Amino acid sequence: METDTRTEPKVVKITNVCFGRAHIEGTRIPIWILIIHLRRGRSEEEIFRSYPMLTHADLDVAWEYYRAHALEIDRDVWYQDVAGAISPDQIVPMSAIIEGIRLGLDEPELRESFDPPLSEQQVAAAWRQYRLSLCREHNSRSILSRAG
Repeated sequence: METDTRTEPKVVKITNVCFGRAHIEGTRIPIWILIIHLRRGRSEEEIFRSYPMLTHADLDVAWEYYRAHALEIDRDVWYQDVAGAISPDQIVPMSAIIEGIRLGLDEPELRESFDPPLSEQQVAAAWRQYRLSLCREHNSRSILSRAG
């Protein structure tokens, strides 16, 4: 790890840097990518090997930012790691649509997140599947609570 000449690390959003997403100031490393690394089981030392310009203080501020803005970063992760990972020739899995719905994306935003954009029918079908899964989950809990 090299010596960092930056001042106290902080997370910033700058319109023309990282598509306006939250990132470590003075870098082009978005918080969402660090969270993806953690979710995939990478240690901080492995992250430092991938991003040698980062410091322990940078990661501390990234984790702190995530704790305070989890929904924002979870949406960024979804855009990059779920919607962005589906190629135009693939069928969009219902689970990807449902995850976007659970993150609170409105229908136009959800539809436009994919290439090509989803149809209204695809989103409606995902909503139906999601509501059915909630009903099944509720019914299962009801049955289990009566059995216990």
